[in-house]
This record gives sequence, structure tokens and C-alpha cells, in this order.
Amino acid sequence: RNDREIAGLRTIEALRAYAAVNDGQLPEKLDDLTVPIPDDPFTGRPFDYQLDGRTAVLQGPPAPGLLFRVEVRVAH
Repeated sequence: RNDREIAGLRTIEALRAYAAVNDGQLPEKLDDLTVPIPDDPFTGRPFDYQLDGRTAVLQGPPAPGLLFRVEVRVAH
């Protein structure tokens, strides 16, 4: 559980760093990030990522008793 939270936080920080050098724009896909990001420790694959305008949704499939879903919005 802690490993998943840490991997998620590292990915969120990579998204923020990307936006900081790209005029506040989030990447279209995680592959656009220039820094390495961890995979979801529960699946061994990248987190699911969707971009809708200025909001990105990062999530992993539910595990017993644990749901991982984060929305990232970049302020103007």
C-alpha cells in the first residue's frame, strides 16, 4: 500500500515538473514525461492516465480495500 502511494506521488511530481517547463500544460500521455516514473507496484505496469483539458486523472486498478485515483489540475 505504501509503495503504491509513493509511486503515485512520484508520478504526480513528474507531472508537475512537466507542467512547470511546458507553460502549465500537462502531457497528453505518461510517455511524454522526460523523467523516469515508477510503475504501479500492484500491476507492474504504468498507472492509467487520462487528460481532459487541464485536468489529468491518474489511477490504478482497485486492490482489495484500496482504490488509487488522483486528479491533477494545473492552476493558471
